[in-house]
Amino acid sequence: MPRKDWTVLLAIALLFSVVTLWRNQTWQQPLRLWQDVVEKSPQKLRALTNLAKAYIEAGRLEEAEKTLKKALKLEPEFAPALINLGLVRQRQNRLEEAERLYLKALEIDPLWWQVYNNLGNLYLKRGSLDEAIEAFQKAIRLEPLKGLLHFNLALAYHGAGYLRASEIEYKRALSLGYESAVLRNNLGLLYFSKRRFKDAIGEYKRAIELKPDYAEAHNNLANLYAMLGSFDKAIEEFKQAVELDPTNADIHYNMALTYMRTGQKDKALEHLRMAERLSPSDRQIKILIKRLEEGS
Repeated sequence: MPRKDWTVLLAIALLFSVVTLWRNQTWQQPLRLWQDVVEKSPQKLRALTNLAKAYIEAGRLEEAEKTLKKALKLEPEFAPALINLGLVRQRQNRLEEAERLYLKALEIDPLWWQVYNNLGNLYLKRGSLDEAIEAFQKAIRLEPLKGLLHFNLALAYHGAGYLRASEIEYKRALSLGYESAVLRNNLGLLYFSKRRFKDAIGEYKRAIELKPDYAEAHNNLANLYAMLGSFDKAIEEFKQAVELDPTNADIHYNMALTYMRTGQKDKALEHLRMAERLSPSDRQIKILIKRLEEGS
């Protein structure tokens, strides 16, 4: 399949920037506190669950699992323990098990908006976008003023190609106080697709203000500058993108195209060869290298 002239970077933002909501203030308590509470009261479900949450936050998933299984041995239908065990499974990429645990928790109590959000994230990761949309919609019906939920729904809509619905949800998230670099980057891509280039530039710049090391946003801004003929600005943005993400073949490829358009053959070849090393099976890169080496 032929490569487009410029590659915009959206998919990773969609799939790896989604925030899972299953928090409360107790997660901010030190791990030692809950270890101490459980040591003194090993039969308390709330203490066991909060200790497990602290383990999850610390990335200690095996200890979280053991703690949650203790809670479920005491009370097999304790929904918070089922939910958090589902989150452990989700982080272990055991998605079918996580889904079963979430659905079991919802059978016990269908009013957990956090679970619908977690399910939506799970479906996003699995690529089941229609299911993700439905799950996020259910979460929003239960908790309509959570900006993050509208952001997650926007991600699902965007990935499924429902651009108008996605734009509405991104803006709703912003109106509710949710702000992120990924949101601004993706809004920029939406505006780009509608040829609202000035608005797109503004969103990419806002994304970079929020996250200066956001290579994807630098790449997307550079692509737009190049398309508009602002090659000096494009090259500056590509340089920043390459510095931030030097092993991204797409960025090197995009930068090479810009150098080609400005007659800088040697620099174009340099970045094409780097792109080839990073993506050796890409035929389009090989074709361009051969064309430049032959002087055509």
